[in-house]
Amino acid sequence: MIIAGTALAAIIAVQFFLISGLYRLRTRELDDTYRQEIIKGMELLQKQYHTTGFDSAYALIDYVAMNLLQEHSQGPADSALHSSDEQTLSYIYHILRRYDMLTPFLKAYFQVSGMEDDFREYILIREFILLDPGGEIRIKGDTLEITTTKAGNSPYYVNSFRSEGNFYRLDFDYYIDLSHKARIIFRNMTGALLLSFLSILITGIIFFVTLHNMLKYKQLSMVKTDFINNMAHELKTPLTTIAVAAGTLEDPAVLKDAEKTAGLVSLIRQQNQHLGKLIDHILDINLWEQDQITPHKKNIRLKEYLEKILAAFRIENKDKEFKLGESLELNEEQAYLDEFQFSLAIRNLLGNALKYGGDPPEIGFSATIKDRKLLIRITDNGTGIPEKEKEHIFEKFFRGKGSQKHVKGLGLGLYYVKKIVEMHHGTVTLEEGTDRGSVFVVALPL
Repeated sequence: MIIAGTALAAIIAVQFFLISGLYRLRTRELDDTYRQEIIKGMELLQKQYHTTGFDSAYALIDYVAMNLLQEHSQGPADSALHSSDEQTLSYIYHILRRYDMLTPFLKAYFQVSGMEDDFREYILIREFILLDPGGEIRIKGDTLEITTTKAGNSPYYVNSFRSEGNFYRLDFDYYIDLSHKARIIFRNMTGALLLSFLSILITGIIFFVTLHNMLKYKQLSMVKTDFINNMAHELKTPLTTIAVAAGTLEDPAVLKDAEKTAGLVSLIRQQNQHLGKLIDHILDINLWEQDQITPHKKNIRLKEYLEKILAAFRIENKDKEFKLGESLELNEEQAYLDEFQFSLAIRNLLGNALKYGGDPPEIGFSATIKDRKLLIRITDNGTGIPEKEKEHIFEKFFRGKGSQKHVKGLGLGLYYVKKIVEMHHGTVTLEEGTDRGSVFVVALPL
């Protein structure tokens, strides 16, 4: 399990490394593509339209520069112009943005080229100079952070522009930044991402299936070990009794006593029959698994049939103290079933109620017809079945912790009950008791 888990983690790490490398490769390819298209677009703009995209802005900036120079010439040498550099550059920046024709041109160009045209432009003013006859008034832009927002990704450099008019000289850079760059890259990686996800998913499924099978195998191994121990104990008990009884019969004094001899012979016969039943139970497992047991069904009058089973149960356990309450709400209804096999299932449920009941055991047996189904309820007054064991009680060889300590068995009784009831197309379920104990319900279609 550790090796499988390590292998799964290694595969995930390798896939992450490959996807990260592919992401970087796709990023470089996208960057190269846009840079090449930007160059082509700028060449097209200048050759075909003979403009840089900011001609209208330049004319307005020249007019603004003239007004600034007039204000400067009318004021003192350290006029407010020097203390409002940021406001001046901000005003020039907004003029460039408002009369920008380069941005819509690039958006249209990218759209025609089949490329993503959702981007944001960035204008960085490096220097703005007022051309005064008495000397230049230089305003630096690189330390004033004129751009309103810094680019989230690495923006694409488009071009550097220099414009000189009658009253100014302006230097600025133009950048664009894709709004959904990561989404574009991942879209281009769709096939690789799907293959990577599928490989991880398949590997994960194989890992968990392997883990599930391993845990199931471990559980089956534990069940097998418990079954072998129980079987060895169950087989050893009658064999020991037979061996002791046979040894006693070797005593000449015992042989002379006809009553003791008959008792020992009867004991050996009983234990031999018990041993035969245990062996038959074990052999029947293979028959049930391979569906080799053929039911011999016939129409049976339910009330008489169930009354006989209850009467036989009382006789078989006449030496034990218990209470058996019965309620047969039946008339002349009949059912098509295997008389012998179905009686084994009912007697098994009654036997469990007796073995796991209280002190003294109180067993409830009721049968009624509802919605064209025979419903048989068998209750006991025992301690009940723990919640965590309920889903396993019909499994082969399963025995609860409490039953292992107090009652002998092979863990096959309820397994046979379920098989027999299903052979008759019915169901057997465990319901919650109203106070304590267990309630088994057999539902058989008529």
